[in-house]
Amino acid sequence: MEPKWLMIAKGEIGEKEVSGAKANPRIVEYFNAAGSDVKSDETSWCSAFLCWVMEQAGYPSTNNLAARSWLKYGKPCKPKPGAIAVFPRGSSSWQGHVAIVESVINDGMTVRCVGGNQSNAVNVKRFDVSKALGFRWPDTATNSRTMAASMTGTGATALGFI
Repeated sequence: MEPKWLMIAKGEIGEKEVSGAKANPRIVEYFNAAGSDVKSDETSWCSAFLCWVMEQAGYPSTNNLAARSWLKYGKPCKPKPGAIAVFPRGSSSWQGHVAIVESVINDGMTVRCVGGNQSNAVNVKRFDVSKALGFRWPDTATNSRTMAASMTGTGATALGFI
């Protein structure tokens, strides 16, 4: 059985950026889930998408727009369906891309990932496992020490983390 967060992410396939000054309201909703007031779908939104997905599934998120913030989320795992995959992007050490593994193929050399802001849309793309910065598996909301350490504000208090 697929993890709930993977099913939710797959249900968003097809959401895409709107050309021009307008923004897709669903992508703006993703930003809201990350605690951001960004109103443009021109800003990188892969992490915002994952924040929205995890919260819809009943898990805390990193509440952070940085893709690499997910490297501290939950616990490390091997590539498998539902794993959160973090990849480098661009030329800066802070840049990255985050998505959810849908399947592992080519004898474990490649993952197919559902992610936001993949060619400006929610879709499935292939990634080389050897290029990943890490794969993470969420803790449950009641035992996530990683989230307790990274979350601040009333949201964390309401979830019982602080």
